[in-house]
Amino acid sequence: MTRITLQALYLAVGGPTGIVEGQVSIEYLVKNKPYTQVDGPKVILPEPVEIQILGGEPVSPIEVPPTGGRCYARIRVYSYEPSATFELAAVAIPDQPTVDIGALEKVDPSTYVPLPDVPPSVQELLAQAEQILLDVQLYVDEEIDQSVRDYLQENPPTSGFEFQQVVPSASWVISHGFGRFPSVAVYVDGEEVWADVTATNTSVSIAFASPVVGFAILT
Repeated sequence: MTRITLQALYLAVGGPTGIVEGQVSIEYLVKNKPYTQVDGPKVILPEPVEIQILGGEPVSPIEVPPTGGRCYARIRVYSYEPSATFELAAVAIPDQPTVDIGALEKVDPSTYVPLPDVPPSVQELLAQAEQILLDVQLYVDEEIDQSVRDYLQENPPTSGFEFQQVVPSASWVISHGFGRFPSVAVYVDGEEVWADVTATNTSVSIAFASPVVGFAILT
């Protein structure tokens, strides 16, 4: 029996906590069909090896028989949290005590011979992880865009207006009909200045240290 470790997969997902809960599935196949063994009059179809992952670790060692040049293995790692699937479609399991998933040789599924000049399994796992992260980011971006569109549809922007204060005053009170808290820009002598602004969804109060004239733009 060969024990398979998952260090390369952890590298791809940023550590064992990258897969909080999931499952490892290993199938033995011949030309994409289940591998059969003949034992006298019996034809044996080995069950897929399925081992749960909890807290980032398999609940039991992943110990499986070597392929021995008679078939190939298809390994899938399902992550339920976060949701993702990693797959090595056709690999050989060597006859040795321990091997990491990233060191498994990819083979030709029709001959079971190792494929020359192909990236090792660890690079394939990294590429799959990168694509999954990209897909997740695209999904998040789309969700954000949709949320913004929904908000704007429910809360259409109101065009801004300019308030003129022509009599010197240390307190400007401005009523508005935005129905929300507006952005406020205050100008004195033609330049934008800092002021103590208090806004509600119906009015804006602007306080100064001394009486001034100027204008405010609400948007």
